[in-house]
Amino acid sequence: MKNLSIYIGRFQPLHNGHLHLLAKAREIGDTLVLIGSAVEARNIKNPFPVTLIHEMLEPYATFIEDIADYPTDDNLWFAQIQEKVSKYDYKYDNVYIVGHEKDESSYYLKHFPQWTLTTVENFQNISATTIREELYNGKIPTKFLPQNVIKIVQDFMTSEAWGVRVEEYRHHVKMKEAWSKAPYEPIFVTTDCVTICNAHVLLVVRGGYPGKGLYALPGGFLDGRLSIQDSAIKELKEETRIKLPKSVLLGSIKKTEVFDRPDRSTRGRTITHAFLLQLKENELPKVKGGDDAAKAFWLPLSKVKDNRSMMFEDHFHIIRKLSNV
Repeated sequence: MKNLSIYIGRFQPLHNGHLHLLAKAREIGDTLVLIGSAVEARNIKNPFPVTLIHEMLEPYATFIEDIADYPTDDNLWFAQIQEKVSKYDYKYDNVYIVGHEKDESSYYLKHFPQWTLTTVENFQNISATTIREELYNGKIPTKFLPQNVIKIVQDFMTSEAWGVRVEEYRHHVKMKEAWSKAPYEPIFVTTDCVTICNAHVLLVVRGGYPGKGLYALPGGFLDGRLSIQDSAIKELKEETRIKLPKSVLLGSIKKTEVFDRPDRSTRGRTITHAFLLQLKENELPKVKGGDDAAKAFWLPLSKVKDNRSMMFEDHFHIIRKLSNV
């Protein structure tokens, strides 16, 4: 009897807890590892490029596949997993999915009834979050990492890309400290505008952390003096310098939707109100980066998927859901 075991994770980085679970998976049979968040932009939660995650995993997995996030559509995510597994499962008599139910993020384990679920205890309560915090502070917690991973991490920590993540982490820490004396955990309200004209979407390049250099929708924190809609238009005009009157922009709003997934932002609980604007201009209006946007530009809708790995937070998914690209 030939068995296939499936293990899904982000492995940021691969640690001894993952290795313990991988050993259990290999006892069952050949192991297919699916790397989550593989095509998303790097951030402090996912600092290591997927190429390095492959390098970390190669000694321990039979097969490795990348998977994308679909935070606004679980069915797409589940279908993607099924599609990846279908490349291998026909060769096996039995298929198992292996994992441990650490928190609400492990809910997916019970959504594949066609495979046998095997749960494994959390090995020594090792946390990738704690390991990343150590790394951002210049320490390598070697007792929690496999030998091959220690070398990969050491090399990556000398790179420019790692320096960017460290700066972003420091910004994150300062922001958390600023709110540390609040009586309740802060909940932020933001706005984002998906502005479409002649099959192009209007984007900005973020000028500061988090997400410095990434493509984003024009938007920002709610102006407490304005309605949500007026605040959205204000941010749109300030960040893109779009040469259209406020009345035209307001009249172009076709749809609005709230995106409130608790983990959608590394800044903390951030609820955004996204507006779809459909402009009827014959030419693309001139735009220029302003306020905290380093640049503003029109991206063809046909290029949105190609630039997914450059998109800030869940902005790719907001564009996809509101514009159906």
